[in-house]
Amino acid sequence: MQMAELTETRRKNLEFLIEHYGSVVKLNKAAGRPKYDTTFNHIKNKTQDTKTKKARTMGEAIARRLEADLKLPPGWMDETHDEKFAIEIAETDAYLRSNLKKIKRFELPSKRNYSFFDGELELTEFFLKSINPSDVKNVRFYPAPDDSLASIAPEGSTLLLDLGINSFVREGIYLIESKGNFELKLISHDYQGGYIIRNDRVSHQVENLDQVNIKALALYVFVGKKL
Repeated sequence: MQMAELTETRRKNLEFLIEHYGSVVKLNKAAGRPKYDTTFNHIKNKTQDTKTKKARTMGEAIARRLEADLKLPPGWMDETHDEKFAIEIAETDAYLRSNLKKIKRFELPSKRNYSFFDGELELTEFFLKSINPSDVKNVRFYPAPDDSLASIAPEGSTLLLDLGINSFVREGIYLIESKGNFELKLISHDYQGGYIIRNDRVSHQVENLDQVNIKALALYVFVGKKL
């Protein structure tokens, strides 16, 4: 991809993110940037740099940082995304938030009651294809039970879980059962060849995951964060 094409792709993806979050201010907030930072506005509007006299663009560092801050896949800003996908995300997100109270639930067997949303809500075939579950029948809606992962899934937000994935397949959020309790944890490789299991409060390293009872992998967090 030529640099000019890459630059425009990043700018268009930035436009989508601004529209999706509602404003530059809200995008800044979601990305942990100063509320009134003007960087994204300048890039979006191709504002001329006072020194170089060229239009402001999104460089490699900003693109990768924005992806990390929004929990987007690495390289997401460099890819062309089907407009239909953007519309599906926005519409599905709005639909879910407006219908959560109407959705049936079923209980996950445990010493405590943990509910998944299920039943009446149907996701479109296009959206399901975009999150690539092990099987459509394995997808469940799960409300974040607390704020232990508030940086990604605040309490009250909803995750799409794939109950068909019961082992570590990639870095991500997993539903783990421990002594009858269910917790959402981030699992990733560490540089020593083991694994890091963490949330916003605690973190620990293990050599292997033999003793970790993985129940599901999170594929998506509403609002608007594909994992």
